[in-house]
Amino acid sequence: MSKISVCIPTYDRHDSLREIINDFIDSKAYEVASLIILDDCPEAKNEDLNDNRQNIFYLKNITNIGYASSFLKLFEISDAEYLFFSSDDDKINFQGLKDFVNKELDLTDFACISTTFTKNDHVYRGKKYSTIITQGEIRSASNHAPGLIYNKESVFNYINLLKLKVEEDCYFTKTYPQVALFFLCFFDNKKLIWSPAKIVSSGFEFDSKIKDKNGYSYFHPVSRVNEFKSVSYFFRSLLGQESWRDKKILWSLIKHKMSFHKFIIAPYLQTERSKFFGVFKGIVFYLKCFLYAAFNYLTIIFYALNYFLKTNA
Repeated sequence: MSKISVCIPTYDRHDSLREIINDFIDSKAYEVASLIILDDCPEAKNEDLNDNRQNIFYLKNITNIGYASSFLKLFEISDAEYLFFSSDDDKINFQGLKDFVNKELDLTDFACISTTFTKNDHVYRGKKYSTIITQGEIRSASNHAPGLIYNKESVFNYINLLKLKVEEDCYFTKTYPQVALFFLCFFDNKKLIWSPAKIVSSGFEFDSKIKDKNGYSYFHPVSRVNEFKSVSYFFRSLLGQESWRDKKILWSLIKHKMSFHKFIIAPYLQTERSKFFGVFKGIVFYLKCFLYAAFNYLTIIFYALNYFLKTNA
């Protein structure tokens, strides 16, 4: 059994995966790690990527199950103590991973580690020293899945809960399962750690023009509202379960409501209004946002009262 599994959910990306595999073999990373590739394209014909002798395992879903389900499935497939996630088009510094495993991985008890993530040689995520990730930093620490490391024993109990949320079509869990996993660990008082290790770098720039199945771009107001509502739903659903009633969850819900401007209005003003809307439509949308925000602030009072009445009963 390997110390750590490098886990890559993919969708029929043979050429980029072959480059990753070549780097994995050339660096002899197989001495400390296994490489698990889970292809979500049932029709893909990439079986030549499999090489069990070099600790390389190519697996394929029978049906298309989506990114989040593939992400969660990798926790069940791997038998390693730790899981390191990357994507099929990012550059992995396997020598850096080997050094990290041999010198740093066992130095502290942790549930999740966020390593430094770079884009075009610029640090996009990370710190210059090891330290605890605070609640306010969870989103920035885990927003991008590549470069995140999980202690399987510490996080495995949350996998079924996240699978349930994916089945309930929770947008937040389906889009950012790694962020939800970080939050669950935080609520259970488990250690989340920043690491200065530079193991993975982005191989591409996010195209803001990419649209979802309903035709909305990532920064479109509708997309921002949907994400905002789904994160709130995720927190509220935890408050509804006896085992997850905790002041941290309530406080996270409140902070999320208070960050309405950051999540919806600011991205809208920066990208959508000037490009797609006239000034009048922009003002109307802005007013609608504040009305929606006012409604959400009222829900804070409801959830706070409901929480304290139940816990003090």
